Parts: sequence; C-alpha cells; structure tokens
Amino acid sequence: YAQISHSAASLPLDGIHDAFCACQVLSENLTSLVDSFDLFPEDARASEYLEFANTYLIPLLGEYTRCCASDEIWRPQTRKLLMMTRQELPREDLHKHKRKMRRTRPEVRLVALCAVHQCFQVVAEPFLVRLPECLPFLAELMEDPSSEVRQRTKKTILFLEELSGEKMDEYLT
Repeated sequence: YAQISHSAASLPLDGIHDAFCACQVLSENLTSLVDSFDLFPEDARASEYLEFANTYLIPLLGEYTRCCASDEIWRPQTRKLLMMTRQELPREDLHKHKRKMRRTRPEVRLVALCAVHQCFQVVAEPFLVRLPECLPFLAELMEDPSSEVRQRTKKTILFLEELSGEKMDEYLT
C-alpha cells in the first residue's frame, strides 16, 4: 500500500490529464492499478482496506479512465473489475496445474463495484458502451451475501438508470 499511497498522494487529480496524456503509459499504469484492487493482505483490517481504496485506488482509477478515452483500454479494465465482484474467482494452482476457485472477500467485491461506479460517474455517457457487460454482474451482486454490497449495487443501478435514461429492471432479472 505504501508505494501506491506515495505515488497517488503526489499526483494532483485535476492535473493528472495533463501529466499523463500518453495513452500507452496510461494503459500500463491502469492495468497495474486495477490489479492492485485485489491485493487485500490477509492480516489487513477491512476498514483499512476500504479507506485506502476510497482514498487512493478508486479516485485514481476514475481519473485514469477519464484520460484514456478508448474502449480498447476500458474493456479489459472493466472486465477485470467486474470479475473481482464475483464471490469466487478461478486461480491457477502452480503445483498441480489445475484451476481452483478462491473466495473473494466482500470488501474486494465492494471496492470493485465502487470502482466501476466511479468510471461511469467520471466518464459519464461515453462509458455507457460498457453497460451491457456490467448488467449480468450487477444482477449477481443484487443477491450478494453482503448487505453492504447489495446496498451499493442498488445505488449503482439507480445512478446508471439516471445516466442512461433507461430502467434496468428487465435486464437484471
């Protein structure tokens, strides 16, 4: 966390667009940033992880997403975040060369959902191209065991309905 905190704290969010206009650099940084959402140390308290994510990860992701106005870059980033909202994720077992499932923590699912919401909020209408891909994940999150995740999902859906001008009910059943 310390390395990301230091890097993030030194970047003024308003000036990030001017400082990092080269899309290749943005794309590489964005990939690393999204990968860091799933780095929740086992010994970390949930409140620390959520504070760190809300202070650094989510705002930075939103600004990087705004600066990279390219669906080619948005697509894999959004997909990774959406996969983090799943309760179980595939993982390669290096010793047995088999795929196993690992459980995701509710805090990681919540932060990934908040990050997707942030992308829609910061980029707004141009990011609606990612909405069809998000709908099945939002439908799953409506039934998440965590009440906090379910509540945040409802807020995200309401925001997306307002942004798109369409009701999402028929797509979420």
